[in-house]
Amino acid sequence: MGRKGVSLQEKRERILRIYHESKDVFNLKKLEKLGSKAGVGAPTDVNQALMDDALWNPDIKLDPPQ
Repeated sequence: MGRKGVSLQEKRERILRIYHESKDVFNLKKLEKLGSKAGVGAPTDVNQALMDDALWNPDIKLDPPQ
């Protein structure tokens, strides 16, 4: 029996979870590494989809932890 792939929605949720849990800044290489660990094969495509849907904006600066 073949392995079922992860849906785009699940990939989006996994990438958003990475952002929300870490609240860190990532370069593309780091995002690809973390995405791969989370089971997202093409995090750059998913990341672009999140930006297109206004669910993630790389220009928003988070306040540093107090």
